Amino acid sequence: MTRRQRIRRTLLFIFLIAFPLTINYFSPYLIIDAAMQGIASFSFLLWTTWFVTSLIFGRASCGYFCPLGAGQESLHAMGDKPLVRVKVIRVLKYIIAAAWVGVIGFGVISSGGIKSVQPFYMTENYVSIDSVFGVILYVIVLSIALLPAFFMGKRAFCHYLCPFGVLNIVGTKIGKFLHLPMLHLETDTDKCTKCGKCNTVCQMTLPVREMVQAGGIDDVECILCGMCVDNCKFDAIHYAWKPEK
Repeated sequence: MTRRQRIRRTLLFIFLIAFPLTINYFSPYLIIDAAMQGIASFSFLLWTTWFVTSLIFGRASCGYFCPLGAGQESLHAMGDKPLVRVKVIRVLKYIIAAAWVGVIGFGVISSGGIKSVQPFYMTENYVSIDSVFGVILYVIVLSIALLPAFFMGKRAFCHYLCPFGVLNIVGTKIGKFLHLPMLHLETDTDKCTKCGKCNTVCQMTLPVREMVQAGGIDDVECILCGMCVDNCKFDAIHYAWKPEK
């Protein structure tokens, strides 16, 4: 395992272990509840930052910091099941994201705008799980992320249900449109031996080899985890930080 992957997996492990304590700070519900009262909760600040940073870092947040992604990768370590592709349900996460952002926007407008910032809104004890209800909520949230991955393979929740990844997808597209210097993957087709290792290790089950042969990795589902970079013995894939062509 390369140093980069050790760092990445350590970060994911930390966010996963801390998730019982921090779940409220990620909460897609509390951001709505607070918005209805004109309050910017921690999750409002978090998901706004999540979106803004994607203008420069693309979907790297999904690959390095997401506790739900970490849970799915831990599950895959026990049984590396390829993604079951069901094209018709890929639209679900976009519908969920649009509805979620729409309700937040409605809450902010109906309350007359953001009047205060309360990072510890509904988390006065600072620790998210401080009751039986909190434990039940944690189990439900984790199950929503892990069950699709268990039955449908690698990061299925990310592919089909995650509204947070959609924020990064939109941010990435805006960054490309504005020609901002962005973190992305570039390829050297001449160095590729078509061994297929990149396809095997890809955490999002993407056709990396085929994209390398086509001259570039351009897929909104790429979370920039770098597994293909670190497992290619021929340096056919590498990170780059500049405006994409």
